Amino acid sequence: MAAWVGHDVQELVNSKRWGYPASTFTSPNGNTVYRYVKSADFNSPVTTNSTYNVYGNTVTGSSTTSGGGTTTLACTSFFEVDSNNKIVTWKHQGNACKAFFGLGYSGFVPEGKEF
Repeated sequence: MAAWVGHDVQELVNSKRWGYPASTFTSPNGNTVYRYVKSADFNSPVTTNSTYNVYGNTVTGSSTTSGGGTTTLACTSFFEVDSNNKIVTWKHQGNACKAFFGLGYSGFVPEGKEF
C-alpha cells in the first residue's frame, strides 16, 4: 500500500485492482479520502460425527453436529489525497485485510513498483 503514496489518485482509480471508490469524504485537514470496501461471506460446512456401539442385538449411538455458520470477512481501505491529487497516506480497517491484500494480489501496486 505504501507504494501508492506520492502517486496521482487517478492512477489508483484507473488500476484494475481498485477502480472507483465506494465513497469519498473530506478529512478534517481538508484532504479528500477515497474509501474502498471489500467483503465476502464464507459458509462453513456442516459436519456430523457419529459413534455406534453394538452389544449383542442392541445398537447404541450418538452424533455430534458442528459448523454450518456464516462468517463475514471485510476490509475497508482509505487513501488520503491532497489538493494536488497526490496520495499522501493510507490505512486498512477490518477483520480480513491481510487475507484480501496479501502479497501477489494482482494490481495491488502501481505500475513498475515493487514491494
